[in-house]
Amino acid sequence: QKDGNTTLDIGDEIEYTITVTNTGNVTLDEISLTDTLTDGSNNPVLTNDLSLVSVNGTLTAIDPTTLVLSPDDVAIYTLAHIVDESDMNSGQLSNMASVTANCPDGTQCANDETDTAVVDNLNQAPAMELVKTATPNFGGDSTLDLGETITYTLELKNTGNVDLTDVTIEDVIKDLNDQPLELTTEPTYKFSDNINTTFPGVRTITVGETVTYEAVFEVNQQAIDAGGVKNTATATAKSPKDVTIIDISDDGDTGPTDTGDDPTITTIGADPGIEVIKTYKISGKEMNENPELGDLIIYDITVENIGNISLENVSITDTPKDLFNQTLDLTSGPFFSGSTMNSSEGKLKVGDKAIYKAYLVINQAMVDAGGISNSVIATGNDPNGNPVSDTSDDGDTGAGDTGDDPTVTEIDENAMLEVVKTAIIDDGGDDSIDNGDTIDYTILVTNTGNVTLSIVDVTDELSDINGQI
Repeated sequence: QKDGNTTLDIGDEIEYTITVTNTGNVTLDEISLTDTLTDGSNNPVLTNDLSLVSVNGTLTAIDPTTLVLSPDDVAIYTLAHIVDESDMNSGQLSNMASVTANCPDGTQCANDETDTAVVDNLNQAPAMELVKTATPNFGGDSTLDLGETITYTLELKNTGNVDLTDVTIEDVIKDLNDQPLELTTEPTYKFSDNINTTFPGVRTITVGETVTYEAVFEVNQQAIDAGGVKNTATATAKSPKDVTIIDISDDGDTGPTDTGDDPTITTIGADPGIEVIKTYKISGKEMNENPELGDLIIYDITVENIGNISLENVSITDTPKDLFNQTLDLTSGPFFSGSTMNSSEGKLKVGDKAIYKAYLVINQAMVDAGGISNSVIATGNDPNGNPVSDTSDDGDTGAGDTGDDPTVTEIDENAMLEVVKTAIIDDGGDDSIDNGDTIDYTILVTNTGNVTLSIVDVTDELSDINGQI
């Protein structure tokens, strides 16, 4: 070995030394030395690539075919071989040597071979490394939204010193609540950095080779609600000695917290949002008709999830007031009447609208105040507990819209009085109005409007037929 350590690796040089000794009593010539080096699969590596180095301890450069050995002469030969990948895949190298020689009479009279092969076990170290990275495919902003995708790149490298066969990759994706998800596209082979690769037809990766796979996940609501996804892939392969090799993917981050098998995590930012619209109609009337005492106001309250994450614990608080700012009591409601995407009460999917109903019968205090002003406050929270709220708007997006305008039902004030004055004459029974007879006047004041009147004052002037008071 030439690299100074105690194991045989690819690139190391093995130098074999073969000693041939004439142990007989006659001179030998036509010496033929055969040296065969085979790998662990008994495939020949090289044969007879020998160098004659010395005779009887003296370096020599003579042609080995002219070598003559007298009794007790010693010839030293060497054979050098550099360990390559093919050798390493076989696991060992085996060396056998044999020699023949002729006696002075020209006959082959001497031969010998090594008793046992010189076997060098090679240091097989099968290993691989799987790195998985994620590329979010944003749709024009920096947030992953529903239906957008994450592209995963999986790079599997043979980091050992032997070829690996039967390579497979299994990929598992979960949300950040550790609940299972499904990849939209399973890992698919894309390319290798080895132009002579047999992959994937023959699922073998050679030493130093990197094969690249790609997988895709389409973001769903489960992933958004959990705050993101985590992905771990497992690569499995066989070594030349049929040892199973397993590697769990790493995210490629080699920072201080790197464990070497970190899952690939993609976070998805939560953007919870809620919007309330409250409209009304008067039962049995057109919108341009003036509300009146006793009319029934029907309120439609729509609570929409306008964020990117599901909402929980959704509720509304409805407190109507008259236009004097006095709190009123609803006749009925509000109550949940369903949703456009079948969310259950208290929950709201992204884009879903929960519908609530409330009813109010107009009483005199409302008429006197000139109408009713109504605002609803909707509250909820996302799965992570982040609260959201909104004050209702009246749905009118025209000029002056603030986005949180109260829903106002105006009642036109129509203040009116009607006065009727009647007289009863006590004429003493003579059917003639005379001096001393009495006239009893009755004045009837009627509120013929629609609002309560106060501080009512009656002024009555009595004059004679000539206008004299």
